[in-house]
Amino acid sequence: MLPLLVTQIPLSMAGAAAYLVLFVRVYPDAPYDSFQSVRELPPALLFWLAVVQGIYWLFTLVGLAGTMVAVAGVQAGKTPGLAASLDPAFSRMGGLLGLGVLFYVMLSVTAIGAVVVIYPIVRLGLAFHAYVLGGVRPWKAVRESWSLLRGRFLRFTGLLLVTVLLMAGVLLAAVAALALVAAPFVPQDPGRSTELALTVVVLILGGIVAVPLGAYFTTATTLFYLKARGSGDDRRSA
Repeated sequence: MLPLLVTQIPLSMAGAAAYLVLFVRVYPDAPYDSFQSVRELPPALLFWLAVVQGIYWLFTLVGLAGTMVAVAGVQAGKTPGLAASLDPAFSRMGGLLGLGVLFYVMLSVTAIGAVVVIYPIVRLGLAFHAYVLGGVRPWKAVRESWSLLRGRFLRFTGLLLVTVLLMAGVLLAAVAALALVAAPFVPQDPGRSTELALTVVVLILGGIVAVPLGAYFTTATTLFYLKARGSGDDRRSA
């Protein structure tokens, strides 16, 4: 959990601070309270929001990759330190970013209704693990994930569904708890400053909640990858 802790907490705070500066100091009149308002945002603001989101996405991948290394080390009977866990992600950040962009595009396509993309997303679900733990090139990691999930697709899909549902339940409980705690302190007609402050709090708390959720998800998928790779190695050596 430590690799995610040292990346997610500072990231969430920095991202929240950047959001506040952009909407309060740089673009104080820009709309912020609905998805429809995105079309009304100045192009420069959209650019900086994309930069902030991109940095957050990249270092989240670093934290997840570090967690993979830590889980694999523990599984092998070792306990790698923080620097050793994060080193593969930082030293191979280019390929990690490339795989991240690939998944971001596929998830974006799925979000707009192209559910047919779900199948390749699942089949490539172990590409990060193959890249980080297997030490192969990004394209070979994609092929390895596709190969490892041949005959294991339904099991991996079931693992993802159970894991995502558990994470969603925890996230909804956290949001509900936050709403209950914040309700007495929020006026019925909050102004722009109050709503932006609440958004900042939500962003920071979201980063905190993402640590155990991300660690759980990464641990579950990493153990699946290690078992699948071990089975494949056993078949090849037989």
